[in-house]
Amino acid sequence: MKLTLKNIGKVYEADINLPGVTVVAGPNGTGKSTISRALMVLKTLNRNLPMLVGYERVLSIMAAFRSAVSEMKLQLIHMKTPGYDDLGAWGEALQVDLWRNEGAFSEWVSRCFMPYMGTERPEGGLGILILDGSDPKEKIGRLFKILSPRAQEILRKDIAEYERHVCTKALNTAFASQWVPSGASTCEGWLGIEDEGVVCRLDYRNGEVCGNAMPGSRDAESWIYLE
Repeated sequence: MKLTLKNIGKVYEADINLPGVTVVAGPNGTGKSTISRALMVLKTLNRNLPMLVGYERVLSIMAAFRSAVSEMKLQLIHMKTPGYDDLGAWGEALQVDLWRNEGAFSEWVSRCFMPYMGTERPEGGLGILILDGSDPKEKIGRLFKILSPRAQEILRKDIAEYERHVCTKALNTAFASQWVPSGASTCEGWLGIEDEGVVCRLDYRNGEVCGNAMPGSRDAESWIYLE
């Protein structure tokens, strides 16, 4: 395995062979943590990028749902935010047919947000949507008309754009938003792994990921980073 870095954290440029157990030694501030964090980011993204992209798309749909409910002055309580490994019923909201068919949307809302008893979220539901007063069916129809074009716009968004956002977010998390070399806001760089001819790579420009190659994990190994 070979790790290559260019303009990332403390490292200007490096080609590092990792044939097995590898020890990286040196004084403080020379880039040891940069090397291990870069390796961790690449391995994590290569294994989980499709799931992380799906999660970000769900968060966008959730935000649009909350906004539309707020505009209608409806009450939404016990909203359930999914975990990374369990998108649950929110994953259904990534199907464009749901946002083209008012009947399918009404069924989804009824199943996931109603019925409710008191303030208890229904088993398997996503939250509680209070539709007291006038005809609930009419309110769901209005909600569909507001939310449908916004949800379809989200789902039309280029997956590559979501991938770049997720990759940038992963770098910011791993490096505490300090992965671009100090004073080098206009520089370009990359980090990559080559293993048996398979390449995982991130390219960035001016503090944003501009390209990625993530072929997916080929094994069942777990990667753990401890600091």
